[in-house]
Amino acid sequence: MDVPDVEYDVAVTMCDTGCPGLKAKRREEWNIPVPKWMPPDQFRAVRDQIGEKVKELLARVRSDSFAAGR
Repeated sequence: MDVPDVEYDVAVTMCDTGCPGLKAKRREEWNIPVPKWMPPDQFRAVRDQIGEKVKELLARVRSDSFAAGR
């Protein structure tokens, strides 16, 4: 996969290598299984887990931005 050569504010990875070529000010590694080939019930559970982690991350980013006065 080609990723633009820019620095992102936040990068979330779910790969074993941590995607070292990806530039980001803030990085998080989420130890979540890739749901691609899972049965529907397991897929939905992982989807929901990812959704919750995204909400938590957004709350932290917003809180950090507010504290920094941005």
